Amino acid sequence: MKRRAEQEWLALFKQHEQSGLSAAEFCRKHQLNAKYFSKRQFDLNWKQSRKTANQSFIQVKRPELNLSPSSIQLTIGQTQLYLPQSIDANWLAILVKALT
Repeated sequence: MKRRAEQEWLALFKQHEQSGLSAAEFCRKHQLNAKYFSKRQFDLNWKQSRKTANQSFIQVKRPELNLSPSSIQLTIGQTQLYLPQSIDANWLAILVKALT
């Protein structure tokens, strides 16, 4: 099997899109493994969508919070979450477990 660079795969996907052929027909015509073609297409589409998502990220400014001294502050990295002390302990435990 020939090793292809990411740009070569992207060119093949564009060719396929313009060909009007099904993926199976296109792969037969170009002697490609249809399952691998599909996998690479999925992987690279995901990669491209992540690049696009990162480019469209905007910074949100939060308003000043008037928190009572009785609130719970949960800090993970640069993210802070403030919760009232009346929060259900089981829910908080599930949240903390999910974040670890």
